[in-house]
Amino acid sequence: MTDAFFICDEKDAPEYDFIRAISRNYQIPFRLESLDEGIRGYKIDNEIVINRHLAPERRNWTFCHELAHIVLGHSPSPNDYEEREADRYAADLMLPEREFIPDSAAWDLEKLKGLYPHASYETLARRCLQFRPAVMTIFDDGEITCRAGSESIVFPIKPAPLEIEVFQRCWEQKQHFEKSDEGLTVKGWFIDLDRAVTRVILITEPMEAVD
Repeated sequence: MTDAFFICDEKDAPEYDFIRAISRNYQIPFRLESLDEGIRGYKIDNEIVINRHLAPERRNWTFCHELAHIVLGHSPSPNDYEEREADRYAADLMLPEREFIPDSAAWDLEKLKGLYPHASYETLARRCLQFRPAVMTIFDDGEITCRAGSESIVFPIKPAPLEIEVFQRCWEQKQHFEKSDEGLTVKGWFIDLDRAVTRVILITEPMEAVD
């Protein structure tokens, strides 16, 4: 098959293998453009345009999200329900449920990153939340930028002291750290993305949910 469905100068670069395979499978043309900051991509008719300045994993997610809008027949200006539906479809494209559920049983983000290198650590963690009760907390440069939980649980807005302790150990030692106490198991990953932001991702589970 030709590269008719992949329209960009870097079409042979390995970092586009994931998008290239899906674009061919769905026969949806894809191209890169230098878009304004904050614009990740969009669909126009049955073509997907992605900001060439995105990180590879963000580019992959944006492509799958926009592809979902096309496949699901969403409106040109998707509403909140359609956006959530596109997110679910994109998540299953990137991390298929059948393979991902057994792979994610141990909540090991480093292992998952090795198995699914096309997905970001955040995407991996969010996908895990769909299948096991837990809370994800993201620290960027030491500040909380996201705190989300599985739909089946209620959790406090502010991290518990144990979560703060695990974050601090990860941040100071620049490596994975985990600890269990007071009915919780907290796992933390220090993620040096070689970019402007240094990230720590925490996963907090009730101890009875840990294998």
